[in-house]
Amino acid sequence: MFLRLLEYFATAEKIYNAAPDELINAGLKGKNLEKYLKFKKEFNLQDILGEIKRKNIWVISHSKFPEGLKSISNPPIVLYGRGDKSLLKDKNMIGIVGSRRPTSYGVSVAQGFTRELVESGFTIVSGMALGIDGIAHRTCLKSHGKTIAVLGSGVDLPTPAEHSSLYSEIIKNGGAVVSEFPLGMNPTKGSFPARNRIISALSQAIFIPEAAEVSGALITATEAFSQEKKVFVVPGPITSSLSKGTNSLIRKGGIAVGGVGEIIRELGIKNYELRKSNNKLNGLNFSKEEKKILKLIENESLTIDQIARIAKIPAGKLMSILSDLELKSIIKNDGGAWSLVFLK
Repeated sequence: MFLRLLEYFATAEKIYNAAPDELINAGLKGKNLEKYLKFKKEFNLQDILGEIKRKNIWVISHSKFPEGLKSISNPPIVLYGRGDKSLLKDKNMIGIVGSRRPTSYGVSVAQGFTRELVESGFTIVSGMALGIDGIAHRTCLKSHGKTIAVLGSGVDLPTPAEHSSLYSEIIKNGGAVVSEFPLGMNPTKGSFPARNRIISALSQAIFIPEAAEVSGALITATEAFSQEKKVFVVPGPITSSLSKGTNSLIRKGGIAVGGVGEIIRELGIKNYELRKSNNKLNGLNFSKEEKKILKLIENESLTIDQIARIAKIPAGKLMSILSDLELKSIIKNDGGAWSLVFLK
């Protein structure tokens, strides 16, 4: 109904100022019209604007939404936010959601992938819930990345209360917190599924490290599928109840991945470079041989024999170079194969 009114009036301001007969002509009738007129009578715009200013909150309307959010079938009327509004313009955003009570396996996967996604230049979007959501936000901040939290409450109410400090850290460290819900609104049973569509709409894709068969993360995945977004999952042990959700998503169209490099390739990002504000590679001077080696193992792991053959570097010198790069935590050796630390 909002989209129909917006098409008719063009702006939310004109909808608000419209007379009842104009609203009827636009298609708002019966009980919906009665509810709207009652809301408008009780709604004090000046009080709301004053509260928004006091709490340092910004508001954007449908016309200013990022394209991904604007184009979904049921977009919010407005989006309230705190923090860096410009993050909404980022092109490489990925949503990370999952179990509220993850196993140690889920925690490890969430931390590892989040760290590498940040180092790969992605802004992390999540719901600030307990478990995987919180882990994704905190890991992002520790990796000096940018993150957006989408709340199921008013943007002025950190939810859950246990994440009040995380809420402050996100804003303080250049992230953003957003919500479609009115200021002061506590979360409801329906507000969390509603916010999941926004997580998906803002994101280029969704990544789910671990989720049970009945999980809010699967609602986000369903939203992503309906928005024609890719959903990446990490397969888990068939004996774990917290892997049933992710394993089932593979049968429904989810893409099983074992590393961030696979996500990058699935998304079709061309001329991909490892990057972030304090990337370990920034400011380092590499020799011609080192550059050649790093280029070779950028997208795949290679043994020392394979590197020596392709790079045409003597084995003794090559071993010395590899050892030096490993000491600098730039590359790693896993089962005899060398790869970049930043990208699996």
